[in-house]
Amino acid sequence: MTGCGKRRTRLFCSICIFLCAALSVSAQSREEWLLRAVEQERAAFRAASAAEANAALLARARCFRQAGAYADAAATLTRLAMYALSPEELAEALYEKELCSYLAGDFAAAASFIDEFDAQFQAWAGKFRLDALVFARCGRWEESRMRATAATSNPTTLAALESLYAGIPPLKKESTAMALSFLPPLGHWYTGNYGEGLLSMTLNAASAALCAANLLSGNWVTGILAGGVALDYTFMGNQARTSTLVTRYNASQSSSLLDALKRALY
Repeated sequence: MTGCGKRRTRLFCSICIFLCAALSVSAQSREEWLLRAVEQERAAFRAASAAEANAALLARARCFRQAGAYADAAATLTRLAMYALSPEELAEALYEKELCSYLAGDFAAAASFIDEFDAQFQAWAGKFRLDALVFARCGRWEESRMRATAATSNPTTLAALESLYAGIPPLKKESTAMALSFLPPLGHWYTGNYGEGLLSMTLNAASAALCAANLLSGNWVTGILAGGVALDYTFMGNQARTSTLVTRYNASQSSSLLDALKRALY
């Protein structure tokens, strides 16, 4: 092997060792935070008062957040005895609920905590930025714009945000999609899924035909049970799928806008 080849080999080995060490440290750090979360669960179980239990649960939620277990952090925060929290702890708990729910991808839950927080506390710039992202994820763009512009007083940033919100793409309404879904395949076609809509129409037509054929032949029990159950599955499945397609369509249409909003806010 030439000198150049040896140097490349050593460099490659060094990079591999570094990456393995970094990943090991990351995994070890996450494991440590999860172990700390277990310790805080013990502390909450042994707490002599609601205040002590709350302190342990708040610490446990922070451990889960540090470990990247955001859903577990949000679930832990729901166990707090809200009546026993001080105003500072209550503000922290509501903010952490919103943040962890957002990071876990439960945007509807995150949005519900915004109203709960607003009813009791004055928000700050960091809270406004988080609210703007949560509302944007829920498709509540006007509320998102109000929060985003309230988070800064910089004229350049404000102009950039206003320009960004002016480019919001037209989104599909779930109420319209659900109304159309009563006549397959219109709900699917509303979101541009023409092939899947035809398949849904075929399955619903087949189920209706099975039910009608048995009823006309005098097979009432078979018609009601077999055909009716099949039609129920295909029709209800059509509606559930339509709702999913609306959510997916809106997410795909606004994904680039959401990325731009993150960059503008942070």
